[in-house]
Amino acid sequence: MKKQLAFTVIGLIFLCYGAISQTPGTIDDSFGGTGIVFTDFEDDFNAITKVLIQDDEKIIVCGYTGYTFNNQNCNLARYYSNGDIDKTFGQGGSVSFSLGGDVSQAFDMALTPNGKILVTGYATDGPTNNFSTACFTSSGVLDGSFGTNGIRKTDLGHDEIANSILIQDDGKIVILGQITYAGGGGIDMVICRYLANGNTDVGFGTNGHIVHDLNNGSTDMPKGLVMHQGKILACSFAFDGNSSEYDALVLARFNMDGSPDVSFGVAGFSLFNGLTVNGMFLYPETDVAVAPDEKIVVSAHVNSLDGFDFAIFRFQSNGYPDLSFDGDGMVVTNMIGANSPASVLVQPDGEILAGGYHFNTDDNDFCLARYLENGELDADFGNFFGVSWLNMSLADDYYDRISSIALQADGKIIAAGRAVNSNGGTDFAIARYYSGLAIHIETNDQESLYFHVYPNPVVNREIHCAFLLTENETAKISLYSTDGRKIAQLMNEMKSPGHQEMTLQLPGNIQAGSYILRFSTSKGAEFANIIVMN
Repeated sequence: MKKQLAFTVIGLIFLCYGAISQTPGTIDDSFGGTGIVFTDFEDDFNAITKVLIQDDEKIIVCGYTGYTFNNQNCNLARYYSNGDIDKTFGQGGSVSFSLGGDVSQAFDMALTPNGKILVTGYATDGPTNNFSTACFTSSGVLDGSFGTNGIRKTDLGHDEIANSILIQDDGKIVILGQITYAGGGGIDMVICRYLANGNTDVGFGTNGHIVHDLNNGSTDMPKGLVMHQGKILACSFAFDGNSSEYDALVLARFNMDGSPDVSFGVAGFSLFNGLTVNGMFLYPETDVAVAPDEKIVVSAHVNSLDGFDFAIFRFQSNGYPDLSFDGDGMVVTNMIGANSPASVLVQPDGEILAGGYHFNTDDNDFCLARYLENGELDADFGNFFGVSWLNMSLADDYYDRISSIALQADGKIIAAGRAVNSNGGTDFAIARYYSGLAIHIETNDQESLYFHVYPNPVVNREIHCAFLLTENETAKISLYSTDGRKIAQLMNEMKSPGHQEMTLQLPGNIQAGSYILRFSTSKGAEFANIIVMN
């Protein structure tokens, strides 16, 4: 039987700013003065689709302006870590741009090692949509060396929309999306790969792209793309149009040449069948993250009597469901009323954080849920036993929702999406929450009883680590970005009891900025925030 969290109290639930000081999952009102920052573009409908934390701790978001079926444009905005707009970026802190058509939307973003910003989505080209990616310099100016005047469009002869992007260690760009065939021919998953300058990587798949029908004629809505064990891992819904069947969640892993990785799942694909996730409209609503132990975590939604519910899946590194995660690899959180996650990350301590929305019978709220490693809700998080609801708008409204989450270097949670402002318009909206993570900055004069790193800041990509073991232990040291993405395994060795010291080499291709080191043994884990200098 699936464990569910059911809330029987129906009504307007919201956080009172500052009411519970620094409780994990409560708002940090030092961010922007109230805990929330709004940014309006053109007095129109505005929505953030992705948030990232730069290595200098600045917060950058992408999104779009305009209602569906009207002219839509894309936007970038950048903020200091305290929520103030960074007026050195773009034009007074933001950039409005087109991806190459009268209608264009930006859905994902990635940062290159040299500080450039890649934004991907789609642009109209006559009657169809095409993949489109823009490249900006770190100051918010289109990079003319990328594609054509900073934009690279891809037309595969049908209707294509890009939903996710990643940058490989070698600088190549991978984009995941969907391709819709004319004349009702269905919707499949498509992945394209490009060189760092935007040119097609003809060594990937067939002329730079691969297309897959994920579940025997299913309508595929992919979103969520990561590198996993040196290979490309994509996540997708696979909606089944046959009422006698069920929908599926699909993971697909590919070798670097675009061929399916047959060591993963069944011939490269892992299907979690038996779901009902189809609502009135089909849209991509999955996300994927990799845990410190290489297990795969996916957020999605499933249908219930009240509408959508949060669903968190965990898979073993070989693609099979992790049965230690609530018995069958899936946890459903029923909050009474529709609720759906759009973004997931794994904290350095292994706990899972998911962000989306909750409809509380009056309006939509920002919604965060945090889960322990076994799948149980973290009862110490939020205002409702593992769940945090935040009423962002002054009036009842259906538009408020989190689209993307990230962690700052100090462990605080940044949740970004959209919310209605005091004038009734819908704005870019960012909220910051306390997480309770004990991430600390080590300096040369600090001592740790268990794990110590020096020098800090790090120079020449070398870091010295010291720790104490009481028995023979396998000790691991891993490097993470501040958004929870694992960058490298620096050590995984059996060590003898006593004081241990060693020098480790950080990857040479990482840029200057803040990172998190995770030291772990069977006894637990400690974390240290490090600053890498050029």
